[in-house]
Amino acid sequence: MPNNLAGLRLQLDTQLRDPNHEVWGQTEKEQMLINSVARLSPRAMRHVMQTIPAVAATYEYGLETPIRNVFRIDLLDGNGNFSILPNGSWELWGDAEGSTARTLHIGRAWVRDGVSYRIHGYGNYDVHTNLIEDRMVPLVLARARAEAYRRMGLD
Repeated sequence: MPNNLAGLRLQLDTQLRDPNHEVWGQTEKEQMLINSVARLSPRAMRHVMQTIPAVAATYEYGLETPIRNVFRIDLLDGNGNFSILPNGSWELWGDAEGSTARTLHIGRAWVRDGVSYRIHGYGNYDVHTNLIEDRMVPLVLARARAEAYRRMGLD
C-alpha cells in the first residue's frame, strides 16, 4: 500500500474502526495524518539532491523549495568527475523553517565556467510527493490515532 494520504487514511480508518467516518470526518482524519507526517521534521528528514549548472561570474543560486539544509556540495566537471567543496567555500541563506526558497552563495574561488554544483541536502516528508518510508508508517499512524482519541476525549 502506498504511503500517500489515501493509503495512510485507509490504514487509520481500520485502526480507529471508523471506515464510514461516523466518529471522525474524512477531512479531519486526513488533517491528523498531515500533521503527524509534518511532525517528523527535523528528526526524520529525507535526502535531497539538486544539480545546478554554474554560470560565469554568478555567485548566488536559488535552491528548490524542498531543500531545507545543505550538508555537502560537489563540484562536477564536464567529464563527470567531482570534488567536494570544502566547508567555508559556500554559504546557505534564507529561512530553514519557512516556505521560501533558499539561496546558495558560492565563494569566488569556486566559481568557474563549464562546471556544475551537485547539492546534497535534507528536505521534509509530506503525504503527496515526498512520501514517508515504510518504517515510519507505524509512528505516523500512532500519532494520528493519539490525536483522534485526544479529540474524542475533549468532546
